[in-house]
Amino acid sequence: VARRRPGIVIVGAGRAGWQMATALRARDAALPITLVTACSGDVYDKPLLSVAFAKRLSPDTLASERGTEAAARLGVRLLSHTHAVRIDALASTLRTTRCTLPYAHLVLAQGAAPREVAALPAALCWRINHLDAYRALRERLDAGRGESFVARHVLVAGAGLVGCELANDLALAGHEVTLLEAADRPLANLLDGEGSSALLEAWRALPIRFEGNVRIEAVSTKGTGRHVHLAGGRTIDADHVVAA
Repeated sequence: VARRRPGIVIVGAGRAGWQMATALRARDAALPITLVTACSGDVYDKPLLSVAFAKRLSPDTLASERGTEAAARLGVRLLSHTHAVRIDALASTLRTTRCTLPYAHLVLAQGAAPREVAALPAALCWRINHLDAYRALRERLDAGRGESFVARHVLVAGAGLVGCELANDLALAGHEVTLLEAADRPLANLLDGEGSSALLEAWRALPIRFEGNVRIEAVSTKGTGRHVHLAGGRTIDADHVVAA
């Protein structure tokens, strides 16, 4: 067990986690604060992940502050690349993959987790839910580019806000995008039919192919790419699949 005076343990180093640490430190300069995160803990604005191509931002420039720097500035103990395993509420301890932490108060600030869909296995489909995942996708898209641009075919599953933003961003970067949606139009939960039609019209000049009323049944490998199996027996080949 880590031998530290129990203080505040925060699980999650996204915007909520860092804002909580900042607010607590402002109230008490001596309060022990430990922040546990499965990633590096770098401070960045998550919405930038779906518009970074268009803004010509490299993954390395998305972070406004390194996690180690933020921790030093706030006097926070940062346990990066560490997973929370079990909460023992009776003993007031959090077991992690690095140590067991006693706490006086525990804050869970992990945010939302991507919905798991059996037809879109994590081993074959990207889920761009944090900076490390986005950096890995950009590395794959840029692989073999060298001096000249190499367009990839990216299939984005889901035409909600994040899926549409990613599709738009990838297309602006010159990649071919197929955007699939179970509803009959993009942003069906946010826009009326006129709004969705305006979005499709705005995409006419971009390499985006939208298909509605589509259900994905499975994804399999095809060489270094992916084979996407649709209901009805049709298939689509793509270099990468993003579950959105």
